[in-house]
Formats: sequence, structure tokens, C-alpha cells
Amino acid sequence: MNTGAHDAGGGFGQSVGTSAGRGVAVILAAVAVGAILMWLGYSDQTVDASSDDSAQTTTDDGAATDDGASSDDSASTDDGVTSTAPPSTETTTTTAPPAVARPADQVKVLVLNAAVNKRGIAGRGTAIVEQAGYVTLKAGDAKKDQPTEIQYAPDYEADAIAVAETFGLDSSVVVPFPAELNTDDPGDANVIVIIGLDGKIDI
Repeated sequence: MNTGAHDAGGGFGQSVGTSAGRGVAVILAAVAVGAILMWLGYSDQTVDASSDDSAQTTTDDGAATDDGASSDDSASTDDGVTSTAPPSTETTTTTAPPAVARPADQVKVLVLNAAVNKRGIAGRGTAIVEQAGYVTLKAGDAKKDQPTEIQYAPDYEADAIAVAETFGLDSSVVVPFPAELNTDDPGDANVIVIIGLDGKIDI
């Protein structure tokens, strides 16, 4: 009888130990599964939050909106370089009005002969100028031979061009008074006609 009771008690202890071991294993498994589920859930929330915070809407012109929106004034080009309008370089140039010739009777003209073997040509030239209405000084000979020129005193360029036209010449022969005039007696001439060697004035 004692032996039977002893055997029964030993079997009960073994059963309790086995049950306890299984219980511990189940608890550990549950804890592990819970930890995995929590980790997965935290990871999903992190991804969603990151996506929401970094989401931006792009407009048709490439400007970003939401928290990082760019205004139209600071629009960037496709390569990321902000374009700005260059400063205006337009300048205004003021041009002086062209000089206007005076009335012929307010301009004094001297005609000089600066050509060899053309005696009397200065007198004939003076007559042409006088017929055009200019005030004429006494014709004379130049100190030395030279090409044809229509020389003018300061501020008489337009008048010299008009005198040149009376001889059928253009402004290419019109020049300012040189430092040394080709005459000993220029008088108070405003324009000096030099009839020269080149035959541009052939009268």
C-alpha cells in the first residue's frame, strides 16, 4: 500500500512540472509575438508619418507647394538655378539738332586762287558767290597752291556747306579754318573758298 501511494505521488509531481514548462513556453511565445506585432505597427506608422511630412504637390510650372512651397517670383529652372531678369541697359542718347545755315546776306565769303595758270578764276568765283546772295570780299591769290577747299570759321560749317553747293560741290571739301590761313589778308571772312589745283572748281 505504501509503495502504491508513493508511486502515485511521484506521477503527480512530474505532471505538474511538465504543465509548468509548457505554460512558460506559451508565455514566452506570446511575448515574442506581441513584440513582433508592436515592432511592425511602429514601423508602419513611421513610414506613413514620413510620407505625410515630406509630401509636396508640384504645380504645372514646377513650383513646390505645402510647407516648402515656392512663389512665382522665385521660380527655379529645370536645372535648379533660379533665374532673374537682367537689369535694363537701355540708354537714351540725345542728338544735337543739325546746324542751320544763316541767310546768305549774313555770311561773308572770300574767294582765293590757289591754282597755277588759272588767272582770273578767283574773280569769276566771287561773282558766282555774289549772285547767290552772299556778302563777298575782294578776290585774291592764295600764298601757295593747294587742293580745293571750302574753309569756315567756328560755327559756320552749315554756311560753308551751302557755299560749296553753289559750286556744285558736296561737304567732302568743307573743313574748319586751319591754324594758318593760305592768305595774308583774310579780312573778316566767315567762309574762304580755295580754288585749287585739282580742278574741282572749273569756271
